[in-house]
This record gives sequence, structure tokens and C-alpha cells, in this order.
Amino acid sequence: MAMEWVGVPNGIALYAKIASIFRSQIALGQLTVGTQLPSIERMSEIYNVAPVTIRQAIRLLVDEGLLNSHRGRGTFVTGGVSAFDAVPDSDAPDINSPQVNVKVISKSRVKTLPDELLFGHRALPGYEFLRRSYSHGERMFFAMDAYICNELFKTLPKNIDHRLMIPDLLCDEFVERKVDVLTTVTVSSADHQTAQLLRCDLSFPVAHIARAFVDKDGAILVSSKATYRADVFYMQTRQPMKQFLAARSPSSVRVSD
Repeated sequence: MAMEWVGVPNGIALYAKIASIFRSQIALGQLTVGTQLPSIERMSEIYNVAPVTIRQAIRLLVDEGLLNSHRGRGTFVTGGVSAFDAVPDSDAPDINSPQVNVKVISKSRVKTLPDELLFGHRALPGYEFLRRSYSHGERMFFAMDAYICNELFKTLPKNIDHRLMIPDLLCDEFVERKVDVLTTVTVSSADHQTAQLLRCDLSFPVAHIARAFVDKDGAILVSSKATYRADVFYMQTRQPMKQFLAARSPSSVRVSD
């Protein structure tokens, strides 16, 4: 079935949009190294564009080292995540390292929480909002939105070291209040604002980790959302089997129209 280009932002050429789709598929491992792409004629049918648009998209990704195209032989994937200059785990700087640049993008007081960060619980009357970005040189890692209830924000140091995560600063308070931590992980494509923030292409795959720290009365003390570029995102957990079984719940898959 041919793709319908509905709501493509003004100023974004179709070839760039198609290149972004291929780039995302490569980053997510949906197109692995050595995979041969369909013919230009077939891709023009799939994406409902002229063959010249497909050729422009391929040329762009060839220049980036992600594809290799030969007349008569076809187009093959030659680059993976490394083509985005992802930092290997062994070389990745620690988030607390002075080499990591933490920038406060915005700070304000808000009356409540966004719906996506409520987790079905109760918001308190007011929160302090912080948006920060984390980068190393020119490479952006992730951006973090944090909402801290007014009561707890007043207990934080006036000059916060923004390399420290809010839960680290409030750890003792959370333990004393017997706080529960709710977490969701979702994957989507970067919208215009996210693409600008993370310095990635529109529709580049991004991962979101949303967390809420809830007290025993069901009130959210802190809620946050971190958005990562897919090519630097890595998540690993370790826990005893009994704890895993006790916390286990069915996965939820949400399908949108």
C-alpha cells in the first residue's frame, strides 16, 4: 500500500523525510548491515513519490555512510548505529563527569502536572519545573523535564549541581516517606521540538523514560521525563528473581489510529 504524506511540515523536502525514515529503521535495527533495499521503482510506489525523490534520499544516506548504491547491483545498508557517531559504552563519559555539559534550558513554576506524568495519581497544588539538556562536546545525549513539588523544592540547595538527578538529592526524603516509583518506557519519532532539542532529524527514533515518585497518600512528589536519542539509549536492570516476580505485571501495548 502506498504511503500518504499527510501533515508533512512545511519546509521539509520529501526526500529528507524519506531519508529520515530509512535512518530511523537503521538506528532501530530494522534494517541491518547487508540488507538490500527494494528497487527504486518499488520504493517510489511504496512511498508514493517520484523515483528522483528516492534517488535523492539514497544519495543523502550514501554521503552519510549508511547506504552503498551501485548501478545494476542495488542499494545496501552499510552503516549501523555507529554511523551516528554513537559513543561506545567503554568510552561514554559518566553523567557526573565535568566533561558532560549540563544546560538549564528553562525554569518556571507551574500549577499542576502534564497528563502524561500523572500516572493516574494525584497532583499537588504546585511544582517547580526544570528542563535540562546533557551533552558531551557537540554530541547531545538526552533532555530531562523534572517537576518537583513546592514543598520539596524549598529543601534543595539554592545552587543545585545540575549533574545530580533530583531523586539523588531527595533520596533520604523518599525513603522516609516510603515513596513508590512508577516508570514507563516508550519509543516514538522525534517531533519538531524534540529534533531541535536533541539535534537530530525529524522522525529520528527517540526513547522516553517517564517516572513518578508517589507518597503513601497517592500524591506525586516528583515527576520527570527523560528523552534520549535512540543511538545513545541503553537501559539495563538487575534484581533478585523474587523481586522481579513480585513486581511483574503484563506489558501494555497501546495502538493508536
